[in-house]
Formats: sequence, C-alpha cells, structure tokens
Amino acid sequence: MSWEIILHDKEKIIEIIYEGNVNEFQLKEALEAGKAYILPDQSIKILADCSGLQSGASISELSLFIGELEKLRLPNFREAIILPQLNETKERVEYYEMACLNRGILVKIFKDRENAIRWLKT
Repeated sequence: MSWEIILHDKEKIIEIIYEGNVNEFQLKEALEAGKAYILPDQSIKILADCSGLQSGASISELSLFIGELEKLRLPNFREAIILPQLNETKERVEYYEMACLNRGILVKIFKDRENAIRWLKT
C-alpha cells in the first residue's frame, strides 16, 4: 500500500501519508477509506502528507479524481497538502491544488506540517 490513514481524533484531522508511487486507483482507495471519517456536519479535514511521494497520478488521472471529490458535495471539506520533494511530483500537486480551487474545493499546499495543521484548525 502506498498510503496510510492516521486519525488525529483530538484535532478531528485525518492524515493520509502517501509514499513511493501512487496511482489513480490508490487515490480512489484512500478516498473510499477516508469517507468513513466524514463528520455528521459533512465536514472533513485532511492533512495529505506527500513529502515521501516519488511518483503520482497523471494530470488526467488527477482530473478524474477531482471529479470524484466534487461528486461528494462536502460543504466543509478542507485539505492541506505537504509538498513532495521531487519537482515533477510537486508540479502535479500544484495542478491538483489549482484544479480543486477552480471547482470550489478548498485545498492548500504547504511546505511544512506545522503551518498545514494550523490552517486546518482555523
């Protein structure tokens, strides 16, 4: 498995750690697993740690994935992403952020964990 979910119950934050190579199918698996943590008020706060990501889904796969997120229609969805180290993977994460924001999905990229968590808590 190229991802793992950790629940930070106190902060009501779901952390998804992506490592190695992650494709569209693994993104969908993580999404399905994360649905179990959607709160009654339809809120979910995700800390996506992509710092160990070496290869990610293609732009077209990310676009399809964003379409799946959009179908959930979660009014209180927030995702903070910790940037990966590799430039090619960084560019894909930056595309994901921009495409999500263009569709009204609140996603923001961070270079460090502390600022990402602080933003999720606001």
